Order: sequence, then structure tokens, then C-alpha cells
Amino acid sequence: MNDASKLDRDGVFQHGLVTLKQLDEADVSRQERRTLVRRGLILPANHGVYRTYGTPPGWEQEVHSACLAAGPDAVASHRSAALLWELIDPPAPVELTVPYARRPAPVGVIRHRSQALRPVDVATRHRVPVTTPARTLLDLGAVAAHLVPSALERCLYKRLTTTAGLWRLLSELAKPGRRGVRPLRQFLEQRALGDARPESLLESMFAGIAVSSGLRFKYQFPVHLDGHRYVLDFAIPQLHLACEVDGLEAHGTRDAFDNDLERQNRLVRHGWMVLRYTYTALRQDRRAVRAELVSVVAQHRSTL
Repeated sequence: MNDASKLDRDGVFQHGLVTLKQLDEADVSRQERRTLVRRGLILPANHGVYRTYGTPPGWEQEVHSACLAAGPDAVASHRSAALLWELIDPPAPVELTVPYARRPAPVGVIRHRSQALRPVDVATRHRVPVTTPARTLLDLGAVAAHLVPSALERCLYKRLTTTAGLWRLLSELAKPGRRGVRPLRQFLEQRALGDARPESLLESMFAGIAVSSGLRFKYQFPVHLDGHRYVLDFAIPQLHLACEVDGLEAHGTRDAFDNDLERQNRLVRHGWMVLRYTYTALRQDRRAVRAELVSVVAQHRSTL
């Protein structure tokens, strides 16, 4: 049996990585391991971890390598976990959570120690051991509280957790001095959409702008006009003011575009004013959107 077949035999690769322990279990002797390294078939990746030849390095591989190097109980957490769950945008440092028990310190890694990491708080993402989305949000508040609001909205939008689940997590893990609890609790208490799950991230963005303007909109407000039922993204019913947020997918087909125009025209005929906002406006022109909302609401109220 050649060296490569010994490595393949037990399926020990993960992101092209193999640990020293796995090499031993695959009956690769110390001499054979040295030969593999000398030939470039395996390359040192971290403490007790090797990268196999031909496997391109990448961020997920780096995170997985750190987990393997830190021991069997190590999991990707904090910003690393948030990026693995696609709750934040790159880049992110490699961060792990390990028990208080002594563990190796992987190279170039931010290591957090915790005895409060329960089995229920651990999952697998892209084959990497990682904290669950809910636990990730809690931990994220300890190192980057400013990222929690948008990460939470993405988490809810992706149906990775619920506000009820987050409140339950807080009740189970909150204790004086635990970092991350306060930012998550504050944002849940102040969240513009309350306990509702956003149908799009644009809705979360608009809701935040509206709340900061001191305005109270009804979310997903149903109206019945001429035998048709429509659900408005946001509305102030007493003012007959509707606000719709449009992503690129809103008019994906000609039929969708035509139906949307018909819907808007019917609303206008029945006395509704419809304001529409795109991702660009909500992301780059928040002040302008806020000023317009305040101005339009003031004008409508002055006519009542």
C-alpha cells in the first residue's frame, strides 16, 4: 500500500486537512509522514495539522485547521462563526471557543475560553464545527456589538433562529458580567420589527429608518380594494400612506412588473400615496429617506 492510499483509506480529509492523530490511525508511520512532508504531499498547516497536496488554501480551511489544532472540543465562534453562517461580510479573524481545560494554541487565532458552551450550542457548517446561529449572535456582541443588529436581521431572514429562541437563550445563559448579553438584549428590545421575521433585508433597513424618524408604520398591512387583497410592506393607514421597498427581484418578470404597476395604480385611485425605496436609497441615502418620510407624514397630517 502506498503512502497516499493510506491517507485515503479512512477518509481522513476535511477541507484537504489531516491531523497527526488521523495519520496515526491510518497506520502512517513517523518515517512515512516525514517522507510525505519531504515530497510535498502534505504540508504543515497548524499545530498537529497538515494540508494535503493540491488542496488550495482558503479561509474555511484556515478556520477548520485551527479547530483541529485546538482539540476535539474546539469550535469556530464569534466573527468566524458569523461569517460561516453568512451573517456578516468578510473579512473576519479566525476565532475559536474552547473549554477552560488546557488546549493547544493554534497559530494566528483569537481563542476564547468558555465552560458555558453546551452541546446544544454547537453545530456544523460547511463541515466546520461551529456555534449555532443563536449562540453566535450572543458571542458576536462580546467582540463586535455594532455587527449584531444587521447579523440578527440576516439570521431571522434566513430562518436560522427566531426572536423567541434568542430570548430563551438569553434566559438560559445570561448572568452578571457575561459579555454579549447586553447588546443582544438591547437590540431585541429596540428592534423596529418587534418579533416579526423580515420578508427581505430591505424591510429591516426601512423599519430601522422609520423608527429613528419617530414614525410608527404598520408592517405587512393588508388592504382590500375592488375585490383584490394586497399586503403593503409598510403603511400608516389613517394617512393612506404606503411605503414599499424594492429589491432587484421585485420585478423579475414582465408579468410581475405589470401586476405591480396595476397594484400601485389601484392604490392611488383609492387615495393612497405610495413611496418606493430601493436598496441604494436605503443603504446610501438614509438621511434623505428619513427627511422625506418626516416631510410627507407632516404634510398628510396637516390636511386632516
